[in-house]
Formats: sequence, structure tokens, C-alpha cells
Amino acid sequence: MDGLQFSIPMPQLIVATAGVLLCLLLGRHKLGLLIAYFACLYWGYLANMQVLIGVLGGNLVGLILFAGFGMFLAFLGLFFIFSPGR
Repeated sequence: MDGLQFSIPMPQLIVATAGVLLCLLLGRHKLGLLIAYFACLYWGYLANMQVLIGVLGGNLVGLILFAGFGMFLAFLGLFFIFSPGR
């Protein structure tokens, strides 16, 4: 394998960075981390799905495990951000 390249559109990167920066300035650190995580999950899986399918060789089990683990972490993040006392 001579290199794996993902593409991230610049307007999306600017919006995500501005959202995280705004959250940090307002003291909403957990929300900023959650926004960054969802942006990376989107770019890593949904926006570059064709590249990912090529890397995994069309292995459906690998794609399902990758997406399932990402969604599990996303729901865990949502749980921690909305749980009382945190």
C-alpha cells in the first residue's frame, strides 16, 4: 500500500474548527470535543466511504464493525455530555 488519502473539503473544515473554537471560548469544552469527534467520524467514514471500501477490500463485516464502534463512541459521548453532575 503506497498511501491512503482522505479528502476533507475546506469549507467543512473551517465550519468545524470555528464551532470547536466557539465552544472553547464559551467554556463548553465537552461540546467542542463532541463536535470535533462527529466531524472526524463524518470525514473518516461517510465522506470517504469509497476509499474505505477499497482499503477494506469490500469486506462488509469490517465496515459494519468500524461504523458500529464509531456510533458506540458517539452515543457514549452524548451520554456523558447530557448526564447530570458532569
